[in-house]
Amino acid sequence: MYRSNSWYRLVSAQCWHDGTSPVAVGSHTIYPAAGRDLTPNDILRFDTVNTLRAAVHTAVGVAIERGWRGECVHIPMQDFGCWPADVLRFQAERLIVSIAGGARVCLACKGGHGRTGTLIAAAITIAEPACEDPVVAVRAVRTRHCKKAIETRAQI
Repeated sequence: MYRSNSWYRLVSAQCWHDGTSPVAVGSHTIYPAAGRDLTPNDILRFDTVNTLRAAVHTAVGVAIERGWRGECVHIPMQDFGCWPADVLRFQAERLIVSIAGGARVCLACKGGHGRTGTLIAAAITIAEPACEDPVVAVRAVRTRHCKKAIETRAQI
């Protein structure tokens, strides 16, 4: 059973990332989310949901039962970790191709900070030449998305 967003916001002291706050990546937009905050009704707004953790699949399954016919791409990344540089670049390039094609893409991990922020930062370094430096990209993600984005040194 999914609780209403308004109820959860009242009892939760955590950040709230349900995919409603767009983040610019170059001239395109992505919708970051926390899997814990993402409901089936939230998923209905997207063409593609890229999950970085398996637990998001429950909400996706319910959204499919409610008529969603989008694409769900599971690209697992270890919590508080990161992929090797070549894999991170490949996934960031895939993400850019998807959003450049006009798809409304949601990117979700457990809290919407570490793994989600890491992949957004990697996409920013590719899409925005002024942000090639990872430190600049981390600042950009923390400014555009959430000050808690990118949680560990391994994710920089």
